[in-house]
Amino acid sequence: MKYKILILLITLFATLPTQAQKKYDAIFKNITKNYVLNQDGSIDYTYRKELQLNSQRSFDKMYGETFIIYNPEYQTLTINEAYTIRKDGSQVNTPANAFNEVLPSNCTDCGRYSGVKEMVVTHTALEYGATIVLDYTIHQKAGLLQDMSEIIIPAESSPVEKYQVNISFPKDKHYYFKSETEEPVLKQQDGYKTLSWTFKHVRQTSAEPYLPAAIELYPYIKFTSADNDEMLEKIIKQPSLAPTALPECDLVLSQITSADKEYIDNILAIRDWVVDNVHYNSLSFKHNGYNIADAQTVWNSNCGNEPEKAVLLAAMLQRAGYDARIGVMMRGIDKSVAVAAINRWAVWTRDPLTNKMLTLSPVAKTQCSLTALHPDEEMILFNPEPEQPFEMIITLPENSTSITGAIVMKEDGQAEGTLSANISNSNLPSFSLRKQDNTKTFNTFLKNIKVDAIETRRLDVHEGWHIDYAVNEWKPQNLGSGYFSVALPEDKFSETVAANRLTATRHEVLACKPVTANYNMTFHFPENCTVISKSVKMSEKHDFGDMEIRYTVNPNGTVTISRQLTITHNRITPSQYAAFRKMMVLWNDETYRRIVFKKSEK
Repeated sequence: MKYKILILLITLFATLPTQAQKKYDAIFKNITKNYVLNQDGSIDYTYRKELQLNSQRSFDKMYGETFIIYNPEYQTLTINEAYTIRKDGSQVNTPANAFNEVLPSNCTDCGRYSGVKEMVVTHTALEYGATIVLDYTIHQKAGLLQDMSEIIIPAESSPVEKYQVNISFPKDKHYYFKSETEEPVLKQQDGYKTLSWTFKHVRQTSAEPYLPAAIELYPYIKFTSADNDEMLEKIIKQPSLAPTALPECDLVLSQITSADKEYIDNILAIRDWVVDNVHYNSLSFKHNGYNIADAQTVWNSNCGNEPEKAVLLAAMLQRAGYDARIGVMMRGIDKSVAVAAINRWAVWTRDPLTNKMLTLSPVAKTQCSLTALHPDEEMILFNPEPEQPFEMIITLPENSTSITGAIVMKEDGQAEGTLSANISNSNLPSFSLRKQDNTKTFNTFLKNIKVDAIETRRLDVHEGWHIDYAVNEWKPQNLGSGYFSVALPEDKFSETVAANRLTATRHEVLACKPVTANYNMTFHFPENCTVISKSVKMSEKHDFGDMEIRYTVNPNGTVTISRQLTITHNRITPSQYAAFRKMMVLWNDETYRRIVFKKSEK
């Protein structure tokens, strides 16, 4: 009997790994990434994956093909191995007709990039339990930098049993690395140093909403083989980034700008034209050997990647008579590997009338400056002066909204009253505020009510506006049987997260926007209306923020509502999540965002 139990236990434990694997569509048995910086400045990047398929979805919808983008002008691609190991152990080599080169979709309508290739590898002999093996090398020719700058995040959409990263470089290089893991193994051979990391049992990437950057969630490696300022200088000293006369754009400028318009109107019109009319190619400038085309080339081809569109936008602003400089934005903690850390390219300019700084995206029509939208990033401006090639811009915006006032609902269903709002920084679509008398724009800031802005002025302390509103219409919703409901006036921009997207449990850090919202209003109802909603007072206080709701139904039939929310952190940890979710669910609960009343018959 003992032997039978022992055999049963052995069988059980032997089947556990198989059962654990079945809950994943696929598992990477191994991923290896090798980076080699050669003596001549060229780089060889070799990638190898061994991927086990555990479901039909894995080969029908997830991993049936591999896509490899490269630019033959600067890179060559070599397929080292490609085959499938079937469940029975037999090997099926990937046939020649399974390798097909196409033009990447983002390179269509972009003649300058018609030579870019996307190798589509169609994996064959796929079945349950099969393992895909693919090994290829991309050789990057020696170019502008002749150095390496990488941020490597060993995380995939399926779990990885073993993840290896090897970085080799000439031993005389003054390299820098940082990794959120154990120290790498260092080897020296034939004039090269090699740093090697091995990660085991790497979990798959998360699909939870409101995630921060991947580098905050998963192991990472930051590496550079040269001084960061030195590498950035090589990029910005390209002739293409120097101020460029562009007379070809004069006709367009005459059509979209006018001396009768506000300066900011003209600046944003130029930004909008570049975003809308110049084809955006999302190809990384790394694929071009970090070379950036000049404004003339981008104009003639009507196509550019993000840095190239930034070059064109800066040139058009300069041609129109505005100060304009090119810059990049990155997280401060990633500056140690500056080139790899670039998150976005931007153009700095200013309103000559108010001297207000504007940071513009060349690829998106954002409603406020990029520095306000991305307060966790620093902007590095490129200066034409060789003595000081960089200038750092750091902003600490305060995102706040307050609404106060009183509304009187009349017996005929109409409403009257006044509301005052202070809205600042990224809670405000400041680029929509072309002129101070643009009441139509101000009137759209509030929801659940129709208002008319009667007075507006800029805030003295923060970037924002004070608006006084006259209530125009506040319609109740008929619930039937004489019952009605009205939604409280709120602003449209301060919501940091949507409560209905907050799952019951969470495993990852949640990224949110620090914000302050204060609503203090009194509501008056006619004599034939009886408020059904009940008074309530509730509050939540935590280290990441606090909330208070005071909902008071007064004896005279008026309702006084005070709602205050403050979120001080931009990251909520899993241990804080339950309390954060509870607070946000209460804050968004319709019970405390509406007033229900009953209208009696006369």
